[in-house]
Amino acid sequence: MILVINSIIELRRIKLVNLKEELMMKAMFNKNQKIGEIAAIFPKATDIFMDYEIDFCCGGDRPLEVAIVEQGISEDEMLYKLNKAYEEFKESVKYLFNS
Repeated sequence: MILVINSIIELRRIKLVNLKEELMMKAMFNKNQKIGEIAAIFPKATDIFMDYEIDFCCGGDRPLEVAIVEQGISEDEMLYKLNKAYEEFKESVKYLFNS
């Protein structure tokens, strides 16, 4: 029984390590990515999209660039906010896994 429990714990540890590596390897966001893809990779992006009234649900199949043009948003500002928030998220994940 203890062997089974130790095996389960080890599998969960491996999954967490793999998740950490996957999160750290994700590329930063760019204007050509689809809005829904960004929201799926980084759910906190939806807060930023809501601030700019960008539809990430039904309009999630559009490239971010289209929404930026439609809303008259600064491309640099939008990408900066998304990437900065994602960088902060990655740092918090690093902290969790290194604690």
